[in-house]
Amino acid sequence: MTRDYRHEGFDNGDSLSVFSMPPAEFARWLMREFTAELPGRIATAEELNSASELMLKLTGDYQYLTNLLAIMKVAVRNSKRAADSAKEPEDKSAMKREYEDMVDRQNAAEQAAKRVMQGYNALSRAVTVKQMADKELTMNQMG
Repeated sequence: MTRDYRHEGFDNGDSLSVFSMPPAEFARWLMREFTAELPGRIATAEELNSASELMLKLTGDYQYLTNLLAIMKVAVRNSKRAADSAKEPEDKSAMKREYEDMVDRQNAAEQAAKRVMQGYNALSRAVTVKQMADKELTMNQMG
């Protein structure tokens, strides 16, 4: 299960237009794109298969977010340098706001990555518990 990120948030698949989003809009985009509904239980083989598929999706989401964070780290640094080197007070003020907005976007992406990883870990534990219960049931039936 792969995700096509060339749609919303990207221009032509190569440059990130998410960097031009206002920080609050970016945070909402992250919530919309990277919030997975976790199952309340895993009791059947079908639910186990669905959980496995969701784990793969969450892995892809986490990879995407960590790649985005790597790019954002450079963008934050570049914004800071631009703000520091601006000569005119109004330019300096505008560039400082852009730097602060980039930091806010980076923080939002870090939180999204944490949420994705937390969902993955919770799902992984639930799958492990289901597998252990099934194994114990099988052993009890055999002996």
